[in-house]
Amino acid sequence: MNHTGRPALEVLVCTYGPRAETLASRLPAPDPRVGYVISHQWPDSDAPAPPGLLERGDLKYLRHRDRGLSVNRNHALRAASGPVCLVADDDLEYLPGWIDSVLAPFDASTGVGFATFMLLDGAGRPRIDDYPNEPTDHDRRTIFKVCSCEVAFRLDAVLAAGVAFNPHLGVGTSIGLGEELVFLRDLMAQGVRGRWVPSPIARHDAETTGPRMARRIDASFAQVAGAMAWCRRGALAYPFVLKESVRLALGSGSLGKAPVLGAAWWRGLLEARRLGLGPGRGVGPRNAGGPTRGPAD
Repeated sequence: MNHTGRPALEVLVCTYGPRAETLASRLPAPDPRVGYVISHQWPDSDAPAPPGLLERGDLKYLRHRDRGLSVNRNHALRAASGPVCLVADDDLEYLPGWIDSVLAPFDASTGVGFATFMLLDGAGRPRIDDYPNEPTDHDRRTIFKVCSCEVAFRLDAVLAAGVAFNPHLGVGTSIGLGEELVFLRDLMAQGVRGRWVPSPIARHDAETTGPRMARRIDASFAQVAGAMAWCRRGALAYPFVLKESVRLALGSGSLGKAPVLGAAWWRGLLEARRLGLGPGRGVGPRNAGGPTRGPAD
């Protein structure tokens, strides 16, 4: 607990449908330093809340009928009250010492508004090969290597910045990736400092969405690639359309797919442009189920 009587860390867990029924057994053992917000989307279902979750005194349980991972994350964000919050999914195994690792960069510097950590795969290997070896500040390029479940932030910094997860991005939308990237980019656009910390905090046995989707060489992946190029580069993304559509076509074994993939790539780019997701656009939508209270609430 901190001096306010609240846990020092709050974990914002998103779950969907019947997956929540076994979530209680997968959560870490209770610790006085940690609280949980469980945001449970289950459209078209009147099933009762999982009793195992309701029996735990260290969590808040929220139930919603809507769809979309970003919307779900915003429900959890709106209900958060911990000084430091950690973004989470429902299929993580946290490693020994994870609480100290997450809190350390915030204890070390009051200027750190968000921090990202290392996620391991089911074999205990780092999720990506090029995690930095030393602690370092994030920039607009490094955040594009981050997975959502590696992100922790000061709640007051996010509230003061007015930033939420964009509901047009992520699982459940036509642009199935990138919600955490735009979230972090928008924080940095508001002057929030981010820090990379080379500490593994959790194991994720299943492959995360990004690498899984990157192996797909089809129109749906090309559309997401176009949207992410616009998010990262803005107008500088235009020259990449032809090159990337040809590269993806060659990777699929058929150069004849280049026009189809190019059109999908272009659709994604134009959709991201229409949604105002280019670099430097700043704060995400405030009517997206995100926080509406001020920092002092």
